[in-house]
Amino acid sequence: MKTKKMFLVGFAAIVTILFLCEGCKGDDDDGISKVPIGTELTASNASEVLGDNWKNKEEIIIPDGVTYIDLSFAWNSDNLSKITLPDSVTKMHNAGTRNITINVSNIKIYLKINFTKSINRNFNLEVNGKRVTNLVIPDGIPRINQYAFYGCESLESVSFPNKGETVIMPFAFCECPNLTVLNIGNGVAIIGAYAFSECKNIRSVYVPDNVVYMGNGVFRGCDMLQELNLPFLGEAIDSTVRPFGRVRYLFSDPDAGYNNEYNHGDCLPSLENMTIRGGLITGFSSLTKSEGGCFFNITIGDKVTEIDMGAFSRCERLKSIVIPDTVTNIGENAFYNCVNLESITLGDGLSKVEDSIFENCSSVSEITIGSNVSEIGECAFAGCSNLRSITIIGNGDTKLNEKNMFLGCSSLSFVTIGEGVSLIRPEIFKDCPLESFIFYNTEGWVRAYQKFTESIDVSNPSYNAHNVKNAWKDDNFLQREE
Repeated sequence: MKTKKMFLVGFAAIVTILFLCEGCKGDDDDGISKVPIGTELTASNASEVLGDNWKNKEEIIIPDGVTYIDLSFAWNSDNLSKITLPDSVTKMHNAGTRNITINVSNIKIYLKINFTKSINRNFNLEVNGKRVTNLVIPDGIPRINQYAFYGCESLESVSFPNKGETVIMPFAFCECPNLTVLNIGNGVAIIGAYAFSECKNIRSVYVPDNVVYMGNGVFRGCDMLQELNLPFLGEAIDSTVRPFGRVRYLFSDPDAGYNNEYNHGDCLPSLENMTIRGGLITGFSSLTKSEGGCFFNITIGDKVTEIDMGAFSRCERLKSIVIPDTVTNIGENAFYNCVNLESITLGDGLSKVEDSIFENCSSVSEITIGSNVSEIGECAFAGCSNLRSITIIGNGDTKLNEKNMFLGCSSLSFVTIGEGVSLIRPEIFKDCPLESFIFYNTEGWVRAYQKFTESIDVSNPSYNAHNVKNAWKDDNFLQREE
């Protein structure tokens, strides 16, 4: 009986010792499983926190209780390829670029971590040992922290919340090389600077109306991006209520301070179609800061009311644009030097064609000016060397009297003037090899022309001008007679 009692006492002592050593150093394989809450893991104390043998392992489990991790400690191991984070970690820092896998127990735990720098330029993320390829951000997540997925190689798609007002912080998904699909839900309110920059395999992006702000360089370097649909570009419709409702430098870096060797940030080579659904389109000198431009085709949505001066200036890859009736004002130089712009559709809401609006658009061949336009500014079409045909309908008091309106339009051969045009200054066509001039309200126009030439066939509203520059006298106006 005494022997049995002594055995039980000895067994209990051994169990107690093992229990007390749970948070202490174990053998070479076990390491340390728990440390005091608030412990920081750095290169200088890695052996103290992880155990002496951590450098020889390919995978380590960081003890519960660690709240800060400086991942530069991993540089002291040539074997380490996978790190499992404890639920207690709240902050991480890294300045390295080695390939590593980060494993967490729950994606919500990972999303709470604050990152002072990117984890890695090439890391993979796992949840409970399963590689994350299709990431779903749960509803109710207030923000996705800066650098959270910077350089994450495992990500192929990301779906964002449909409820709430989630903020995607700057650089959150920067340089994710295999990211191809973005599903930005209605629960996203803000997209920070460079959030998706250098994600070179994204093909198509739709940004919903609930997004009120996009920072600099959001899509910088997204070289495979073909389709982009935005709620606004410039200022959002409700920017007076929510003053952050604006976007500038969407494809570029205003200070050229980020990744200086990447100099074509605002010339996305694959972008074919872009839709801007609303807002005041402004500040586009930012989109075309370097020579080049960004787009092939642009469609302006019916919530857009104004396009600011210089908005698409020097967008040399802009091929076509459709402007709806809701746009009432387009500023000076809006499409200046868009040398590859071939097709322009102007809505009927436009009341004035400002100075130099299409100057040097040397590829456009045909333009129609609607019935609400009362004035066409100086040099509006100057340098449109391929412009062959123009129709000007007029609003009843439209005057064509800016002498350099068609300066350098060396191919303009066909002009159609509507009955809403009340006055023409003949010398505006002095550089144009006109072949046909078609007038509506023919009788009034013919009486006007008879003052200047006898070469008009009064029975035909269309005539071939054998020498218009000689037929029209300088410093005279053609004015419709009532």
